[in-house]
Amino acid sequence: RLFAFAGIAEPEGFFSALSATGLQLVGHLSLADHCYYDEKKCREIGAAAAGCDGLITTEKDAVKLNPELFSIPCYQVPLNITIENKSAFLAEIQRKLWSEK
Repeated sequence: RLFAFAGIAEPEGFFSALSATGLQLVGHLSLADHCYYDEKKCREIGAAAAGCDGLITTEKDAVKLNPELFSIPCYQVPLNITIENKSAFLAEIQRKLWSEK
């Protein structure tokens, strides 16, 4: 029984991906992109997750957290980017770089 939260652009994709893996999410909280996790914000998250066994968030958010502010474990999920057509992507980057000169 996990409660998910994320301060990323379009967090619904993150929540959907968690559910697709079979994790039992009791609820989730979408926060502003680049959210600042002060003590008040962590209390808000903890209150929303009342009765859960743990929290789960993105790696991007986790590096900004003080886990001691939560009474339950807070797990992080690394996000990876996969470039489908790497050679086309690199060619476009090179084209952009050279066209600027």
